[in-house]
Amino acid sequence: MACECTDKPIPDACNCMVYSGGSFANFYRLVGELIPKDAELSHSHPIVHDDGALEFTDEPPKLSGYKRQGQRLHPVWPDCTLRMLTVKVSTGALTINGLCGNPEAEKIGHRVTLETCQQCKHRHRS
Repeated sequence: MACECTDKPIPDACNCMVYSGGSFANFYRLVGELIPKDAELSHSHPIVHDDGALEFTDEPPKLSGYKRQGQRLHPVWPDCTLRMLTVKVSTGALTINGLCGNPEAEKIGHRVTLETCQQCKHRHRS
């Protein structure tokens, strides 16, 4: 399945992440690697912690699937090995969105919210 952001024009930076096994903390730690180091953000570049949390030195952005605790954003997506994440920087704003990759789910190929994933009857667990 193609990433929804692969056909977007430069200068927007966008990358997709697909779960490929192992712990979900490892999966979420990869988010930091997908944020272009040279991207100009309206907030600080996050420090990525071992549990996948993103820590900002200033006001963290609101990100889908993350819960704020102080300066840290913790991933709260329910476990699903078929959900992808898109990491995009556009006009200084970081966005992270879920993308359903489950062929049994009605939302396959579509952007999904945290709530959609939490209610999915077809969530694929490792």
